[in-house]
Amino acid sequence: MKKRQYYEQKMKEQAYYNTAYNALYENCMEIDRQILNLSVGAIGILTTCFYRHLENITSFIIWISSIVCFMISTLLVFIVLHHNTVNLEKSLNNCKQNKRILPYLDLFLRIFFMSGIILAFILTLLNSGFCISINKL
Repeated sequence: MKKRQYYEQKMKEQAYYNTAYNALYENCMEIDRQILNLSVGAIGILTTCFYRHLENITSFIIWISSIVCFMISTLLVFIVLHHNTVNLEKSLNNCKQNKRILPYLDLFLRIFFMSGIILAFILTLLNSGFCISINKL
């Protein structure tokens, strides 16, 4: 009878850890997937909407810089997802994980993504004719 209780307890623990690990894995990956979708969408919008409306060299430089930031963030998402997959496989095999590089990759991913958003916003303001004037008293 004790063996059966021990076996049931082990199965419950395994199911609990499996569920907790899956939830953690899905939550961590969801942000990266959303950034990937938004970056690819931003590249598409920037190339289709602004390509014909670049009037000066400043707009062109900001346009190229924004596209490059979104491309770098897209590549970094793929690298982060690959490292997460490798770390997941290592944890399932009870091997030592190398997580030292992941926080830096995540930081650079967010920096490039936010830079792309800011540059796209500036490009939108430049192409919309928005201007700020300061009146001198």
